Amino acid sequence: MLWLIVAFFITAQETVKEKRYVIKVTETEIYLDITAEDGVSVGQVFELFRPGIEMKHPVTGKVIYGEIPVGFIIIQKIGSNVSVAVPTKGLQITDVKVGDVIYLSKKVEKKEEVKKEFIRKDLGFTVDYCMYNSDDIFLRSELGFRYSRHREILYGLRFGMGGIYAFSIPDEYKEAYNYKRANFYYGYSEFLFGGEYFSVTFKFKIGLDPDGIGYGFDGGMIIGSEFKTYLLIGGMFEDYTGAMAHILFQTPVTSKLFLYGDAAVEWIPIPEIDPGFRMLVGTIIWTKDSTALKLFAGLGGRTSEVVYPSLGAGILWKF
Repeated sequence: MLWLIVAFFITAQETVKEKRYVIKVTETEIYLDITAEDGVSVGQVFELFRPGIEMKHPVTGKVIYGEIPVGFIIIQKIGSNVSVAVPTKGLQITDVKVGDVIYLSKKVEKKEEVKKEFIRKDLGFTVDYCMYNSDDIFLRSELGFRYSRHREILYGLRFGMGGIYAFSIPDEYKEAYNYKRANFYYGYSEFLFGGEYFSVTFKFKIGLDPDGIGYGFDGGMIIGSEFKTYLLIGGMFEDYTGAMAHILFQTPVTSKLFLYGDAAVEWIPIPEIDPGFRMLVGTIIWTKDSTALKLFAGLGGRTSEVVYPSLGAGILWKF
């Protein structure tokens, strides 16, 4: 299962106010820590404020800190480190104090990440061959179409068909449990819902087995990001063929190569037959932007003393 999330940045301008302070006052001039890099020009007028005024609200008793307007000044000289201003609009220089402030309005660039809505449609086909011993062999295949969409919320729908074929089961078990071959031919619907770092998946299957109408369920939790590295903890139940629990870990090596490992335990509804286990490693290789190959191999068995090969392959078309 391969995902890609696309994000881009938009650059917008926002206006911010920056303080500049009166650092010296003489009999005729006011010095401020304004520099040429502040974008101020000679002749520009600023309102002067006195900060740190502490007032107590007469009703609530809350202490309020505020600024009091002092008057207006006009810039006369701009230096590399300081600038010089003089009072204007009736302000007396004796009313100006060191520490008074003006506010510069500046436009700055602000980058905002915007996630594009991502829609994906793909068609996939897989074949999975599992050999637990010489007379205990299964083959599963599935064909499915998936539609998925992601922005803030990830959701997807997959539907298709599949089948599991049991080539051989010991005859004594078939007779004792009236158990025929564990064949199951089904159609399915799968739902995926979640976010970027956690999602859940549920799959419902219905079809034909040796007893007539059969059904099954798959499900799991995906922890991590399907766009990067994730862990899938899930399981499967089919009323005739049995059940499975497995853990899958997948991580990208490059943008076109993914590696994964899968460990599973499987049961069939015959008590005398031990649960089967499988350990698989695999890769997903994107040969083109729209086509990927899935290859996996490993070992399986019903005891740790004797193991047999498990193989599988698949192909995915994205459109």
